[in-house]
Amino acid sequence: MRRQVQICGIAGGIWIWLWLVCVPTLADPPEATWPQVQLKKYSSRLELLPPERGSGSSQALTSLRLKLTMELSNGATGAFSGELDNFRLVCEENLEVRPQHRSEVIQLSAGQTAEVQLEWSLVPYPQGELNWRLEWGPDVQRAGSGASEPQEAIRLAGSMLLEDQFRRMQGLSVERVGPEGALALISSLRELDAVAVWEIDRILHQLSGAGVERVLFVGSESGRLGVTGEVSSWMLGLTPGAPKMVQRQQLPFKRGLPPFRFAALAEADVQGDSRPLGMRSSVKIYDSRETAISEALSAVYRLASVEQALADLESGNAGIRRAALEGSVDRLTEQQADVILRRVLTADAAQQKDYARLLNQLPGRRAVETLRELAMSEDREVAAAALAGIATSQDESALEAMSFIWESGESRPALQTQAVSAMVASDDGRWTPLVAAWVRKAVALTTEGQTAGFGREEFDAAVQSLLLRRHDATCLYLQSSISKVVLTEYQDVLLHQLVQTRNAADEAAVRPVVTARLSSGSISRGVLEAAGMLRAPEWGPLLLDSFWRTQDIRRGGDQVPLPVVLACSERPQLDELIQAWEKLKPDNQSELLAHLARYDHPDWRRLAALLLGEQPGAAAGGNSFQHTRVALQLLAEDAADESLQLLISSARSWEAGFAVDRAASPDNQRLMEQLLSQLAVFSHPECRRLLNQLSRSRVEWVRGQAEGLRRGARERSPAWRLIVESFRQREAGNQLDAVKALDVAVRIDPFLPDAWVRRASLRMHAGSFDESMSDLRRAAELTPDHEEVQSLTALVLVRQGRVDEGLAAAEELIRQTPNDLYSLYNGACTYARAAERPETSVERRTELLSRAVELLRLNNAAGHDEHEHMVTDPDLQILHQHPAWQELVDQARQNAEKRGNAGN
Repeated sequence: MRRQVQICGIAGGIWIWLWLVCVPTLADPPEATWPQVQLKKYSSRLELLPPERGSGSSQALTSLRLKLTMELSNGATGAFSGELDNFRLVCEENLEVRPQHRSEVIQLSAGQTAEVQLEWSLVPYPQGELNWRLEWGPDVQRAGSGASEPQEAIRLAGSMLLEDQFRRMQGLSVERVGPEGALALISSLRELDAVAVWEIDRILHQLSGAGVERVLFVGSESGRLGVTGEVSSWMLGLTPGAPKMVQRQQLPFKRGLPPFRFAALAEADVQGDSRPLGMRSSVKIYDSRETAISEALSAVYRLASVEQALADLESGNAGIRRAALEGSVDRLTEQQADVILRRVLTADAAQQKDYARLLNQLPGRRAVETLRELAMSEDREVAAAALAGIATSQDESALEAMSFIWESGESRPALQTQAVSAMVASDDGRWTPLVAAWVRKAVALTTEGQTAGFGREEFDAAVQSLLLRRHDATCLYLQSSISKVVLTEYQDVLLHQLVQTRNAADEAAVRPVVTARLSSGSISRGVLEAAGMLRAPEWGPLLLDSFWRTQDIRRGGDQVPLPVVLACSERPQLDELIQAWEKLKPDNQSELLAHLARYDHPDWRRLAALLLGEQPGAAAGGNSFQHTRVALQLLAEDAADESLQLLISSARSWEAGFAVDRAASPDNQRLMEQLLSQLAVFSHPECRRLLNQLSRSRVEWVRGQAEGLRRGARERSPAWRLIVESFRQREAGNQLDAVKALDVAVRIDPFLPDAWVRRASLRMHAGSFDESMSDLRRAAELTPDHEEVQSLTALVLVRQGRVDEGLAAAEELIRQTPNDLYSLYNGACTYARAAERPETSVERRTELLSRAVELLRLNNAAGHDEHEHMVTDPDLQILHQHPAWQELVDQARQNAEKRGNAGN
């Protein structure tokens, strides 16, 4: 009996064990119907959220947008139906979690598998890894019966710790390479994003604590590394002296990154569309992992032992091999160098390229001989590296080695071409005779229509090298041979290089070639470049004819550009282009206009007027926007009266168009802004008049810009500070000092109307009406149609006894500017001063005072709030006894209080 019980117990234990093993840990209990859940991938991005209203903070918040791709597998025998709302992201930190995915129903038949996407926004961005859990089930929490009762948690269908999953899928690993593991290669299976920062930060601090001074971020062995823009900018903090992130970026990551001597990315792609915070900088990115490793470790190997470097030359990593060789090559003994030289000849092609770049640093004939053998290799890259080594070697045997290669190249033209390229790149005068011999041979071949396999780039570089050195024999040979070259591609090389020298003999050799090519219609960029630089009048008709013939060719490289035509054109060609103005494309019109303006052609302003157009739509329509700007700029730079009048006329015409069509395009608005900004620079009376008129425009944005420009021009004047000083002196009761300041102001800047207006006001209140009127006349000359000048003029006319003229002037200004505070207030002052004249009858006085009160009411309705000035203004003294006076003052005071409350 005991034996049977024991057997049954064992069997029961086995069944329990099998049930625990076979049922996945994430599966639901038997009574639950939720499928198995597996995280397949995730992504994240940062978003900058504006400050929330009522939060009391003006700081924007950075949120983390987290997107999860889940695989759901229904292993049950029945169908499953659930909602995405049943998934919950639970965080321990005090974060606001906002679901971003739609509320959708999931339906899976038995055995079916499907992917779903879940998305949340976490505000603010978490500063470190959290105990995040993804929970799912019919209800994660159920509220109690009362609002104040705690929520009652129920059993979940399943949950998952996300940070463990993130760390597993990120796959961050560290490999130490180089002497004593000096470089840490940090690799990742997926992109480095905001979520990866937490683990990266931990790894970096561990490496820094272990004494590592160099880090390199790489992707998996089979792919490139993706990096979001904000993470690459954050990495700038790893290297001392790197540009610091500007404050406006507001990166939410923890500060205090450990500094490293070397920190970079290799084979990485920084994602431009993942830069919500305006990132612009990044740590250095290397196209090749081997190049990055070599640069990181070269300095280390210079301090390491030579034995260590020689041992690492056997490394399977090309970057380590390069760094070891670079760090030790100049410290090798003759015996150690011999070991390397023997190894070079039996190494594979990749290793031979690494060695060939540095063998020229080894002293002695043996190194040059090894390079010579490598230069004869069938592998072009190995040969090129070896030839570069010989060309830069300072050993005496280098001349002998290069001569041997040159002779061998007589039967191998490609080898000679490679040798010439290496010699030219070395910029060493020792090789000039060989390069010159090759150029003579190459030119001779091109006169026969052959090249023997050499390319245009090699030919160009060799010719340029000899011309820069002014190798006399070559210069004479090229001058005499250029016309005989039948391959136009190579003749173009000679045209370009000979023209660049700016040598008279070289240019003389080029001219007949250009003439012949233009006459035959064999026109290329080289011919056009030479024609544009040498500018011969006889080429003008030929170029113009070719210009018209190539206008319909869509490929820009085949078109004759108008600037080249203009460079060689005389009056007949210019007249022909002007007559064909309407046929020219907008680009050509602006080019022609600029050329004509440069030489002050009599027709250029007329053409500029055509380009501006009568209406803003015509001026800025289509692709002509930039070319209209050219016309504006040319006229403003000319600044002649005729040019300014054209600009002023255009501004008035455009403003009228805007008044009719209120929906102005952004291009039209920018054109108008440019035009007014240019006109605001001038103190010309008509320019002043225009700004004054447009500051009363019916178009709000035009009115605002004109007023701003008028105010800006005033404040830029050196006399403006004296005007401000006069205000202070006047308020302090120092009338004499205020006048003295304005006397200096009109001497410093006699073209600033505000100085004359301010002095006219002081003189009027001092009773010097004639002198005041003289200042106002001068201000009116400088800034016609200015409402302040006109309103003060009306007031002074009344003070002079010319009452009817003054009242008529005040009313005309009010008609023109019915809502202007200056016009209404000074109009009231004008009527008040007219009422106090001794010759005014009682009946007339009553009418005048009534009109003054009416204007003050209108002024208050328009927003006037200077109630204190009203009370002390002597021009309104007669109104103090009027029954409506206190009401008017109270209205102005209320306006001031409203403005103060709005400001708070």
